[in-house]
Amino acid sequence: MASETDFSVHWLGRWAVLTLPGEIDATNSPGLRETLLAIISQQPAEVIVDMTATTFCDSSAMAAIVHAYRQALAAGAGMRLVIKHPGARRVFELAGIGTVIGVYPDLPAALSELPIPSADAR
Repeated sequence: MASETDFSVHWLGRWAVLTLPGEIDATNSPGLRETLLAIISQQPAEVIVDMTATTFCDSSAMAAIVHAYRQALAAGAGMRLVIKHPGARRVFELAGIGTVIGVYPDLPAALSELPIPSADAR
């Protein structure tokens, strides 16, 4: 079982990359939501949720991500999801989230379409 301490954030200029653990469920989705909202409060240009290692994601985690996405839009930020595992990707597709939030197969693909970040590294 994962804990909210399994989330790590690193900044590339004004882009925040949040790396998630292998499982995201009701035990750690409140921490995910809090972490995402804390990132958004720092006014990133883009929030990239890196779920490369995530093989399981339940509805509470999807709800946390969708809530944060709405907050990001309201704050003028974008959000992208990096989902590598086919099972996790399928859940987002079935829920229709992939039609609203951009879903990418890997981090380089998610970063490739963004403008070059400013030199003010965090």
